[in-house]
Amino acid sequence: MTQLAFRPLEPLRFGLRNLGGVDVFGVDEVAYIPPPTAVLGTLGALLGLGADVDCAWRDGYDFSDLKSLVKKMADADLTLATRSDEPVLWGPLLSIRGEHLLPVGEYALPVSLAGEYVKKAVEYYEGKEDAAKEAANLLRHMAAASERIGVQLDVGKTVRYMYRAKYVAYVDDVEMLFWARLVRKLDRAVVRLGGEGRLAAVEAKEEGALPAGSQRGQYAIALQPVLIYSDKPVANVDGGGWA
Repeated sequence: MTQLAFRPLEPLRFGLRNLGGVDVFGVDEVAYIPPPTAVLGTLGALLGLGADVDCAWRDGYDFSDLKSLVKKMADADLTLATRSDEPVLWGPLLSIRGEHLLPVGEYALPVSLAGEYVKKAVEYYEGKEDAAKEAANLLRHMAAASERIGVQLDVGKTVRYMYRAKYVAYVDDVEMLFWARLVRKLDRAVVRLGGEGRLAAVEAKEEGALPAGSQRGQYAIALQPVLIYSDKPVANVDGGGWA
């Protein structure tokens, strides 16, 4: 797999809802780390790949655009049977001044403290009131979101409407690391990452295995809510579909 390092060149935007107007009821929500779909789309654009499907809205989204892109990018079939120990895309892992950290919302958790963090979380749910504060003390502030006003223009450069959007600025020189299965090598480049045309530098660091300790294990512990897609009444996550 190829290790990819994304370095933000300016505040980024990973919107989680449609942009609202400037009215007081408009609320915007963003992710602090690029979701897998944003990374896959950026890699597809950088490799000059496109999805051979109609992406127009239709009832019952079937992920056909992502499946087409993954087939071209990694020569793999994206299904629920895709094994988590052979992922198409693995990540994110943060690198700050050479230290590896895990993203937890706007915070980052050193990999070396992950076990202690999980222990404190378990203690909190077992009734130890101070455990939540002790777990929070293990986290480091990584990013902050700020809101800006934008203007939508038509082709004649006439103002159509105003809107507000949140952007995420990172408090340190952070690299977002992903591992991907690619059929072609990537050159270092500046790419659009996320929404509103924001820029990041991406570099293929090295070929090789996933980081130590990240391979398939007995169980997984979610550091934040996880959404698992399934076309069945009950999702089967035994060795596949997510990592």
